[in-house]
Amino acid sequence: MACTTVYGCGSSDEEDEQDAPPVELVVDESDPAPSLEARPAEATKLELTLVAGDRFPLVKTVEQILTQSIPGRGEVVSTSKLQLQLVIGVDSIAEDGRKRFNVRYERVRYGHQIGGQQVDYDSESGQTPPPQGVLPYLGLIDNHFSFWLGADNQLISLVGYEEFLDRCMQHVPLSQRQYVMASLVDRAHAIERVAEFIDEGIGLLPYDAARKNNESVVRVGDVWTRKRQVTHPLPMSLQTEYKLTELDAKSAYINVRGSINTGGALVPDAAGAVDLQSPDGMSVSLQKGFTAGYCRISRKSGLPLESRVERQLQMRVQLDDGRSFPQTKRVITTIVASPRQADAQPVAEGPTDVRKN
Repeated sequence: MACTTVYGCGSSDEEDEQDAPPVELVVDESDPAPSLEARPAEATKLELTLVAGDRFPLVKTVEQILTQSIPGRGEVVSTSKLQLQLVIGVDSIAEDGRKRFNVRYERVRYGHQIGGQQVDYDSESGQTPPPQGVLPYLGLIDNHFSFWLGADNQLISLVGYEEFLDRCMQHVPLSQRQYVMASLVDRAHAIERVAEFIDEGIGLLPYDAARKNNESVVRVGDVWTRKRQVTHPLPMSLQTEYKLTELDAKSAYINVRGSINTGGALVPDAAGAVDLQSPDGMSVSLQKGFTAGYCRISRKSGLPLESRVERQLQMRVQLDDGRSFPQTKRVITTIVASPRQADAQPVAEGPTDVRKN
């Protein structure tokens, strides 16, 4: 989970943009009748404008709230908060528009309240021994991997991800490695999870291959859609709609909304739910979900300056004794481009590609 929540950034020229208030999420149910004096909306290109060597620090925060209505116990709420300080770098840009990026983690802050236990950790505190709850994140500090994006801003391949995971495990006791690996993004689902965090940033930019030389041109009011299938931790089908709501001299404001439904990897039951069986006999069924939020994009670089997106999943847990109960999971992801850029450390060159289309 922790290793791939890494998108959104801005350059030093855009530091003054950080004080702007966040955009209020507005979902238009119908379009108003056009005015007789209405003029065509301004057209703009929302695309990545980068050069090799660019580096963009950011802070990404992921808050999770799990609410369960457990028989005999009532409502039980568990929360966690993970904050990652990162630097995104541009390694190279190919003539065909492909771009190679690298990601380096600099600082981790983590806290949770689960089962009455509270944990708080900051990687800069030097706390020893670290709480068990932070073991999955200790190996992130000064760790890195790279990836290639296509001209359409979609993931092509990962570079050095196997080595990245191995470094995450170096200082984990053998007795804890299975637990830590389960908490991190495993090798089998790496592509899927990296694609997920790209969708939270660069991947939301518009791109229509049918409009040659105007693939990324949009106007206020335009809507574009992304569809994606995931299999981990539950099979899900995500359809997300992006709407350009406002333009100013420096920023483009995008509203985000979408639906989350059962995926095709497992067969839904009569109610449309998909079950995930756990080793102890418990199963979790996804009922439905949604995505909602906003993102503010730099018109200069095409990179996110700030965003807040919430994903909510409604599920049902079936116990091995026949009892069941509902649970709701909220995941709130926020991204803020950090004004600190001069202090960013160079990102090491990664090894050769592990998979490349």
